[in-house]
Amino acid sequence: MDHRSPYNHLFARPLLALIACVLLGLNTQSQTVLYEANFEADAGGSGLSGASPDSWTATSSGDATLTIEADVLGDHLLRCETGETQWEVYSFTWESGLIDVEGFTALSIGIWGYAEAQNNTSWTAEISVLGGTLDGLTSVSIPADGSYAQYDFVPDFGVTETVVLVSLSYYKKGFSFWLDDVVVSGVATCDDFDDDEICDDIDPCVGVVDACGVCNGQGPVYECGCGVIPSGDCDCEGNQLDALGVCGGGCLADANGNGICDDAELLGCMDSSACNFDASATEDDGTCAELDVCGICDGLGSVYECG
Repeated sequence: MDHRSPYNHLFARPLLALIACVLLGLNTQSQTVLYEANFEADAGGSGLSGASPDSWTATSSGDATLTIEADVLGDHLLRCETGETQWEVYSFTWESGLIDVEGFTALSIGIWGYAEAQNNTSWTAEISVLGGTLDGLTSVSIPADGSYAQYDFVPDFGVTETVVLVSLSYYKKGFSFWLDDVVVSGVATCDDFDDDEICDDIDPCVGVVDACGVCNGQGPVYECGCGVIPSGDCDCEGNQLDALGVCGGGCLADANGNGICDDAELLGCMDSSACNFDASATEDDGTCAELDVCGICDGLGSVYECG
């Protein structure tokens, strides 16, 4: 038998994470999750124990059953279903693993619950902790309407470890109660020299990160701001000197070292005394010539019958 409300599945469940974040966000200090059971990693398990991500165990009476199932949104829940005998009181107990709370304040415990019931009857559904109180009480009722609830947890004096206990009972056959997202969180009590709400022993930077991303650095004080010009480069943009010594230039070669790129050379005679001197030439091509006796540039001379 499954009387879960479609509204609960399609609307309330997606809001669960948001509600939890808002509740945690009411505390201006950084919250640390100390324990979490969300049953995602327990899919396909027996419903009697798991680690999702932290360890837990569960028990039931009579022919009642415990299973891990997915809702229509794919979120996994622990289902506690009464057996087949009417008017028998069925009971269920869920227990977390041992939770270390030493060094934490502003402790809180959150849980989600939804129950099937009949004829205005209700389940007995409570949560408690070993060695402490929730909202000032030894135990409190947990939600049965598909909502998420959070309670202030105050450990007894000297208590450094605790266990969360959930107790359920109902006397009608074939009805279920679903549990999810048991979360214990707190604020670490520790040294926080730079007041960034991160304990110094885990703070990646005790101080101020400069504009270059360096903890307690000097900032962009180098020739390239946050660093020097890399070896082989001629500027901060990663350029190199070309064949003419120009930073970022495009000349690949200057074989004769005349300061003109090889692919821009103009070939010609560069001897100003030659008859074919080319003032625009940048590289001598060995074609320089002289006037022959006949006054012809690079002529054959007096080789004819008349000279």
